[in-house]
Amino acid sequence: MRRKVIKQRDSYTITLPMKWVKEQNLQTLEELDVTIQERNLVLHPGVLSEQLKEISLDLPSSYTLYIKNLIRNLYISGYDVIHLNFYHENDIIAVKEVVKNLIGYEIIEQEKEYCTIKDITSENQEDFDIILRKIWRTVTLLGELCLEELSGKLTEATHTRIEDLHGDNSTFASFCRRILYKQHTITSEKGLDQYIIIMFLHMMGRNFYAIHSFLKSARCKVKGEVVQLGEKTLRLFTQLYESFYNSKKDPEKKIKEEADRLNKEAMAFLAKDQTQNSVLVHTLAEFIRLVGSTLPKIELVNFLS
Repeated sequence: MRRKVIKQRDSYTITLPMKWVKEQNLQTLEELDVTIQERNLVLHPGVLSEQLKEISLDLPSSYTLYIKNLIRNLYISGYDVIHLNFYHENDIIAVKEVVKNLIGYEIIEQEKEYCTIKDITSENQEDFDIILRKIWRTVTLLGELCLEELSGKLTEATHTRIEDLHGDNSTFASFCRRILYKQHTITSEKGLDQYIIIMFLHMMGRNFYAIHSFLKSARCKVKGEVVQLGEKTLRLFTQLYESFYNSKKDPEKKIKEEADRLNKEAMAFLAKDQTQNSVLVHTLAEFIRLVGSTLPKIELVNFLS
């Protein structure tokens, strides 16, 4: 279906298909929501913009991890209201723990056997851009603190800071993925690649956190080779960040070459080392692999922008 664009002073207009107008029961002077999704202009009847995505659920168990993952996944999928009937009255403890880390969600009603969670904020593209930058920054800070730990500078203050950043990493990643669902950009090629980039960034942050957790429990003597590999890995991540925001093609080729080189270096270390250091190098190698997997997604997003 095609429509002619008509110029009228400082704006352009098009006519709406009569069949669609009748189906939506639109009236003269009624307002529509107009959304820009990449190169597409999407029209929504005004009544649709006011509808909340709502769900009611009966919890089948009191397993804490299940409850937290369920609510987090519903949040990411764009639900505005969640009505939960508890399996046990103590389920509210797990609910409160996860809700406090989900931007915009609040428990607005609570009884002994159920609760209602609602999104009390609104999300937009500007929020997405700001929080996405925070994800990059959070992963960088996690890497810098892990390097301090690899160098033998583990302190209680460092531990507390890493725990906070680990929580922020999950909070910010969930929020950005939620916006992609709420704005329906997840269905576009660019939106899907943005979703995957955010997922990979979240996983990279978890890798740095895994190194912290291992060092805190194992207390192993870290070899100089491992510290150097950690420094190179963090520099590689900085290059990835610059590639995402600067859209330069030459650095992307260099990043791929450096990622391949660092991966070979890690594999060579693992082939000869039988100490606890191999656990650290394996985790760094996984981080490097994620950088390599993220790069083509960044290239496509930059191309489509």
